Amino acid sequence: MRRTREEAEETRKKIVKACYETILEKGYDKMTRDDIAVKLGMTRGAVNWHFKDKEQMYLEAIQEVLDELKEKRDEYVNDKSLTVEQRLYGLFTMPVEMADYFHFINHIPHYLLAKDNFKCIEKRKQKNRIWFMEYMVSCLDDYEEEHGCRLTNSKQTMAQMLYLLYEGLHNRNTTKEYETVDFIANIMDYFKIIIR
Repeated sequence: MRRTREEAEETRKKIVKACYETILEKGYDKMTRDDIAVKLGMTRGAVNWHFKDKEQMYLEAIQEVLDELKEKRDEYVNDKSLTVEQRLYGLFTMPVEMADYFHFINHIPHYLLAKDNFKCIEKRKQKNRIWFMEYMVSCLDDYEEEHGCRLTNSKQTMAQMLYLLYEGLHNRNTTKEYETVDFIANIMDYFKIIIR
């Protein structure tokens, strides 16, 4: 019995991964459960046994991506051996290094976000925005401490500017020239100018 439960969980994870990949290829509206079944070499009935509809499958895929993004973010945030600049650089390069994840999250159809079962996603994204602003202020505090200086500009305003830069990067409506690690390095130079 236990092995069957583990196999079912493994199959469910494969379906979620296939859902993610198919949505990146075709978009949510064009994806079908048949696409997932074909991709995995299983019947549609097997896919339906794990997920009652494609919304449920998509919702789980979104949650998985958000969990992985948070895990990666926390690697930078919790590494106290890194300087403020290194932590920020790590956060700002995430949209480049994990571009498909950010694209996936930023292209959830609005009509789905209005549904009750998807409201948790919008709440989670809002919670992340608040966390990011608070973390930016915390980084600016750390910067003052690391460099033995006082910032002359409002930390809240600087945090908002950094957040807007970050949002712009992971919105993925930019041209390819802005989706490079070199461009992020230029942003970090801009950060140093802002805080002086």
